[in-house]
Amino acid sequence: SSAPSAGPTRVDGPRARFSPIMNTRITPGRIAFAVIAVVAATVFVRLGLWQLDRHAEKAEAADRREARLAEPAIESSAELFELVAGSSDEETEWRRVRLTGRWEFENEVLVRNRALDGRPGVHVVTPLRIAAAAESSSVLVLRGWLPAPDALTPGAIATAEASGGAAAEVTGVLRASRDGLGEPMIPAGEGAARRPSFAAVDVGAIAAAAGSADYLTPFVQRLPDDARAATTTRTRGTPVPVPLPEPGTGPHMAYAIQWFAFALIALVGTGAFLLQEQRRPRPGATSARPGPG
Repeated sequence: SSAPSAGPTRVDGPRARFSPIMNTRITPGRIAFAVIAVVAATVFVRLGLWQLDRHAEKAEAADRREARLAEPAIESSAELFELVAGSSDEETEWRRVRLTGRWEFENEVLVRNRALDGRPGVHVVTPLRIAAAAESSSVLVLRGWLPAPDALTPGAIATAEASGGAAAEVTGVLRASRDGLGEPMIPAGEGAARRPSFAAVDVGAIAAAAGSADYLTPFVQRLPDDARAATTTRTRGTPVPVPLPEPGTGPHMAYAIQWFAFALIALVGTGAFLLQEQRRPRPGATSARPGPG
């Protein structure tokens, strides 16, 4: 019997006509594309981690707020003086207070562009003079909201709470001054109704406008005395107490998930693209062996 041939095996059919050689060369373009994808993914991951940190900060702030609201209320001016003497606004914010003093309507101001239930208006902020033993000072009180079609100029503002010079009792919550956010000061109203308006409750800016250096920080956001007060029919011009902002962590967790998804897309998408490029035949390098006849 004859020995088997040592030559190459012949393959007929389509495979003989098209035997692509894989395009496995590492080109500068592919390297650059991969590097860009890795850098982009790294940036996306860092942004996601930053959003997670913001989420944790908001969650911690919400827990701190609830804990302080649950503490016993500050019942006297002396206790308030002692509390703010050695603490920052952030350390005292959300403590509940019950204070007695006299309104200083001559130094009342407005905070413009404040909406309530979709209606434009302003916040009314009035100093309250409080005293304890030989110490006295004024604390700004956000008395409430009034409608203003232009979000700047309300109608008449009721001051009946101070009728006859009687002492006023205020129930509220300490809030941190919005330092650096109050200016510019814009006058609002005409004649006796004219008042300075600010962009936020910036205690320093409001004190400077009033020529006073003894305003306490933080300020007080007045609350309804009970749940019925918010729905009771009010005298025209009486500020409506403003609800406390809802606690929450914001959209940071959702943003973090989005950034991590972008990082995954960058890496997986780039890998899929490079793999597809590798499987494409190298131009001019296709091996073709014609079949019979």
